[in-house]
Amino acid sequence: MRKGVCFIKEIFRADGIYSRWGWRGQGAYGVWLLAMEPFRVTVPFTGFSAPSLGGVDYSIFVGLSIAGVLYIMLCRSLDLANERRTVEEEGLLTGVH
Repeated sequence: MRKGVCFIKEIFRADGIYSRWGWRGQGAYGVWLLAMEPFRVTVPFTGFSAPSLGGVDYSIFVGLSIAGVLYIMLCRSLDLANERRTVEEEGLLTGVH
C-alpha cells in the first residue's frame, strides 16, 4: 500500500514490480536482529550492554528504531512513478487515487 493505492495482484507475482523478496525490508530486518543483541535480556543470554542498563531488556526499542530509520532511508530509492505506470498499464490499479 503506497499512498492509498493497492497493488494486490503484483504482490503474488514473482516477476512483478516487487520481485521475490524486498531487499530493503530484508536488510532492515537483518540489521534489526543484530542491533537488538547487545541490549537483549533472556534466560540463556544477556547482551553486554544490558547489565549497565539495570538488566532491563531495551532490545526491541533500540532494534526497531534503528531498523525503522534504515528502512525509510532505503525506500527513498524506490521508483514510485515506474510502479504506478506498470500497474496502470496492466489494469491492476485499485484503491484511492
